[in-house]
Amino acid sequence: MKQLPKTVPALLISIFLCIPSVLAVFSYTRPMEDVTYPLFQYPEDGQEWEGGDGWKFYTNEKGAETELTSNGFGGYLGLSYPGQTFYYSRILAEEAQSPMLKIEAVNRTVSVFLDDTLIYTDCQDLDNRIGYLNLPMLEYDRMEPITISLPPDYVGKTLTIAQSSPVVSETLTDAGTVWPSGVTLYCGYAYESGLIASSSKTMLPAALLFALELFLLAAFLWKAFAGHFSLQLPVLALAVLFQMCSVLTRADYFFRYSGNLPFDPSDLLFHLSAGTLLLFLTLYAGRLRPLFLAVTVLHWGLSLIHI
Repeated sequence: MKQLPKTVPALLISIFLCIPSVLAVFSYTRPMEDVTYPLFQYPEDGQEWEGGDGWKFYTNEKGAETELTSNGFGGYLGLSYPGQTFYYSRILAEEAQSPMLKIEAVNRTVSVFLDDTLIYTDCQDLDNRIGYLNLPMLEYDRMEPITISLPPDYVGKTLTIAQSSPVVSETLTDAGTVWPSGVTLYCGYAYESGLIASSSKTMLPAALLFALELFLLAAFLWKAFAGHFSLQLPVLALAVLFQMCSVLTRADYFFRYSGNLPFDPSDLLFHLSAGTLLLFLTLYAGRLRPLFLAVTVLHWGLSLIHI
């Protein structure tokens, strides 16, 4: 009881210091407000196509423009010949900080202009002028959409996208039809903060689990130096290790590092962590140790078969 007057203030001071620390550490797990403008999107199933929302779709052959006709579903007709490059233009009126343009051109090549000034192209060796382009099709599918940084004074300028079209129709029903790529304007800061938030939500729990694993191993070594070999501590550390790896494999970017695996690693690691906890309990089971051991072996076997 003599220590109570000192313990209570120490506890209050510790809590007072921990609260702002926790708030500071977890502040980056919340992304900034997302400001996104879908400039061109295809209608969802069952919705009527109302046009391109300010877009002009046309071909341009050395200044001779021919407007394309909508097919009512997001595609456009009117090419002069197969494989002809077509254009779509629009005045940018939407405002965004750190403006970024996303173009979902999967197997198409594009050149992008802002007030007739080239700001991006897939084909540097071509005559990149509006009306003089003959863009080829891309020989592979992109893994990610094209992202382009716009200048701060982009508002009020005309965005023009030149896009390739296939020489041979990809489907019989789309013969002579071109399909513009989806275009989105968004705030680059919001996008980057989303990446930071996603990484923080993964790394903070993983870091805490890693700290717990180090603490358990340090306690194991300390007890070993004191003459007590506590096998339970490294077993529990192994369970924490499996759980930490399970958290890391659930990150959005995991498969960018590991590639496509034939099994779900996060699910497997979770079951291995549970199996290691069963082994930890087995070491403390006493008379029920044979039963716990049988359950543990069965769980590990099922987990490995699950692969």
